Amino acid sequence: MEQVVAERPRTRWRRAGAVVQWTLVLGALAALVLNRDRLPDPGALLAAAGRADPRWLAVVIVAGAGSMGAFARLQRRLLRIGGLRMSRRRAFAITYAGNALSTTLPAGPAVSVVYTFRQFTRGGAPARLATAVILAGGVITTSAYTLIGLLALVAEPRSRGPCRRCSPSRPRPR
Repeated sequence: MEQVVAERPRTRWRRAGAVVQWTLVLGALAALVLNRDRLPDPGALLAAAGRADPRWLAVVIVAGAGSMGAFARLQRRLLRIGGLRMSRRRAFAITYAGNALSTTLPAGPAVSVVYTFRQFTRGGAPARLATAVILAGGVITTSAYTLIGLLALVAEPRSRGPCRRCSPSRPRPR
């Protein structure tokens, strides 16, 4: 007599996830092929990158890594304040993965928030703590960006000048 064993739900979800991932990869490749005439020439991109000043490229890389690291540490600190300890490695992984989702998918910011929420709750955070960390992190970073923008406006007087396209005879554009 043959015994039938039901497939574990976790295995089914893992397979479904793999199918979704491969579907997304194949869809992205198809989009590249179908839109190749609308995309910039790879040679032109490489030539432009080759003309860039290496010092500025280094500044961009260091600033980007520093920004991502600061955000990961911020979320980790907020989780710790809420009573959940998370390793630095896991916090960085969640932050980098969330940013990748946010910048690459059409509904990326929404997907990123859901992903981050699920990772926090899988790590042991109650739903209220995960929500509070995501909201507080957003408020803190938005406030910091606003402050940086205001400081840039104060530091550069020419950035506050009148509309360059406007003249006394032409009204301001709406």
